[in-house]
Amino acid sequence: MRRQSIASILVVISIFVVPFMAYIAIMNRENLYKILLHERNEGVYVYVFESADSPYPEQDHLQDSLEQAMRFSERYFEVPRDLWEEVPDDPSVRP
Repeated sequence: MRRQSIASILVVISIFVVPFMAYIAIMNRENLYKILLHERNEGVYVYVFESADSPYPEQDHLQDSLEQAMRFSERYFEVPRDLWEEVPDDPSVRP
């Protein structure tokens, strides 16, 4: 019983210690400046910024996985796979 509770605590700690990933694609197109992907417990958010001076995303879409978020971005916003860059998951860059 004691081993099980320690294992449960370690799982909970690892959830908070393991950093989430974030990715950015700078499109610099009319009405589509950049897209940010942010991994969270509930899935991956696709944040769409229409202009360089947008303080917050004009659109957000929740996808189940990073793969789905990238496919979604490729299909609906024509973001090539090789354009994504990993960025720090810093709260100051989150919408």
